[in-house]
Amino acid sequence: IISFPCLKPINPNFVLKNINLKTKIIVIEENVAVGSLKDSILNQIKQKNNKQFFIKSIFLKDKVHNEVGNQEYLRKINNMSIKTMEKKILKFIK
Repeated sequence: IISFPCLKPINPNFVLKNINLKTKIIVIEENVAVGSLKDSILNQIKQKNNKQFFIKSIFLKDKVHNEVGNQEYLRKINNMSIKTMEKKILKFIK
């Protein structure tokens, strides 16, 4: 498990040193797909490595959120609750 509290600037050496391309990579972020952490990781890997690897991203849908609520509520309405993410992760790693 690696935490990225901010996306920029991303340290390419840190990414390449800490990601094992022989395993499956899962990126979970409370962000939309455009400009995501997954994109940053893919860019770093593609620049240094041509091997095939498996990556999945769980992120927010790119939509206007007209509802207000706490983090738990917003995760629930965006299918990012703990139970939902657990199901997605288990499906990916099988």
